[in-house]
Amino acid sequence: PMKLSPCAIKDAIVPGPRRITVRGVFISYRRADSGPRVGRLHDRLVARLGAERVFLDLESIPAGEDFDRFIADGLSRVDIVLAVIGPQWLELRDEHGQRRLDAESDLVRREIAAALLAGVRVIPVLVGGAPMPTADQLPSDIAALAGRNAMANGDLKFLREVAGATAEGAAMEAGVI
Repeated sequence: PMKLSPCAIKDAIVPGPRRITVRGVFISYRRADSGPRVGRLHDRLVARLGAERVFLDLESIPAGEDFDRFIADGLSRVDIVLAVIGPQWLELRDEHGQRRLDAESDLVRREIAAALLAGVRVIPVLVGGAPMPTADQLPSDIAALAGRNAMANGDLKFLREVAGATAEGAAMEAGVI
């Protein structure tokens, strides 16, 4: 992996040959599908970027806030949305047996649709062996998600990639954290 200078460590998050500067990261997920994995991901990103640069609903949205306005504001302050997709993400059902993703009121759908509409980089993160949804499996307002390059790794490998070539990444590789 590429070595980073100390001042670049905090700003490089996307693994691979091209590094980008990140103002913030928005994590979109379903609690029932990937909550524990997202908790670990959130903790690693906060340690890396700082709490003010990582948006997660439980940690970021105060009680009583207007959801749509808060999401729009959150998306305006980030460069990346991590759409965490677990094995049940596509098929979770509501209390009436309807697929949650098909409801226009579904919060995950609204987050992803708003990000795509705003032109924010959306990275599907496949966890727990989840397959990448196809465009025909998704509502039309988020069908473009199917064309995004996904990260499909085991949990520890993914966390290592997020940590990148930082001192924290090296510590994770060595089993220190």
